[in-house]
Amino acid sequence: MSLFYVYIHSIQNGNTCGTLATAFPSSDFADEWWRALSTHPELSRCIQRCTPQLYTWDVTIGTSYQLHGKYEANTIPNSKYRDVVARFTPKMVLLSHYNNGASEPLGIIPVREITDLASGSSFFIRSKVEPHEYWYCPNTPVGSQIYTSREERTPFRVRIVDGRMKDGTIMIGTDPIVITSVDAPNRPVGIKERWLKLTAAGEQTAMKLSDLRNRFSSSDRTSIAGKDVTGKPLFERQGNGQYWELVGA
Repeated sequence: MSLFYVYIHSIQNGNTCGTLATAFPSSDFADEWWRALSTHPELSRCIQRCTPQLYTWDVTIGTSYQLHGKYEANTIPNSKYRDVVARFTPKMVLLSHYNNGASEPLGIIPVREITDLASGSSFFIRSKVEPHEYWYCPNTPVGSQIYTSREERTPFRVRIVDGRMKDGTIMIGTDPIVITSVDAPNRPVGIKERWLKLTAAGEQTAMKLSDLRNRFSSSDRTSIAGKDVTGKPLFERQGNGQYWELVGA
């Protein structure tokens, strides 16, 4: 997996103070870093996320918390907030040089097509390896099977199951989530005898976002419990499943 790059752009009273390019091990790691900052009562006021690859740092607000000057490599690690970013700092590389006192990125970062994993949004769920293979739920009654298809796709809404996290919060791998078909919002996706199906409202269906990376696979079975199936049904394959990703619906 290639490195993931972002810009962190410092501004003060509407003026540019400098821009840093930062390399993360992955976009998932960058989202975890953002979660740590965006949920902190003070740091969340200093930094804003414009896109997955562009952030702005407000120098004036930062200064009010003794984070003086533009955003630099040691702005947070050398402050009273160091513990907030301690686990991220060793795996972040800031790429910049100084030109007349202003920091500038070393060249142009590679742009990646990244989906903002905002809680409460609707997504298509597709295979990372076979990107033309999507989750598909042709029916909406309780017990309806979830399949994969190369011709059809179903939009699903994915939301963090934590009342403290508002809709719009960027989801990370450890988040407990619930997945519902947009066409059946009261029937969450759950596991029934290893098969992925729509379940009744109120059933325990929470899973982690990271489960989409290795918990589920599509099957070539033509029948389940004596009933014929007309697609490739999804089933639980804990730790040995396919990698599924969320893309904008």
